[in-house]
Amino acid sequence: DSWAQSEAADLSIVFGSSLQIQPANTLPTLSKNMVIINLSNTKMDRKANLIIKSKCDFAVELLMKKLDIGLKCHFQTLNVSRNS
Repeated sequence: DSWAQSEAADLSIVFGSSLQIQPANTLPTLSKNMVIINLSNTKMDRKANLIIKSKCDFAVELLMKKLDIGLKCHFQTLNVSRNS
């Protein structure tokens, strides 16, 4: 279940969340380490090992560059009729 998986996790990364909704806001705090990437403060900041004040897409882009991970985007156009 989600509680057991959170407790077993080495790291939880919270992207752009206020961490206000209970009980889901508690799950990231159960892991061994927690990183929060958000523009504003959260009530869980004091429990985080690292807080990154940034837009999520910018932080992830920098992280991917640092780790030398490429991003492959594939877009597919879907034709959906109203009758299907």
